[in-house]
Amino acid sequence: MPTVFLSLADIDAKIHAYEERYHLDSMAMLKDKDARRRIGEDVILQWEAYVQQRLYLRELHYQTHRDYLSRLNQGSRPRTRSKPKAKGKNGRGSDDLKYAA
Repeated sequence: MPTVFLSLADIDAKIHAYEERYHLDSMAMLKDKDARRRIGEDVILQWEAYVQQRLYLRELHYQTHRDYLSRLNQGSRPRTRSKPKAKGKNGRGSDDLKYAA
């Protein structure tokens, strides 16, 4: 059997197709025994596999995003603001003392 790689959008589309075909959302399919009896066993197995794969890919996406953000935070150093220079009587910086002499 060939290996097929599906993206999260592909898996969402497959799950949506099952939900439209059987007029049932995935949560009801997983919990409702009467609904499961109306659906073939092969379809249920595929549908459950797609739901599990979607959960896995979403968690992987969130974990990758968290790791990326944590690396950004570690790589950047907090910026310290320099203190403003004390201004003399004429509104200029403290360099005025040098010229006063």
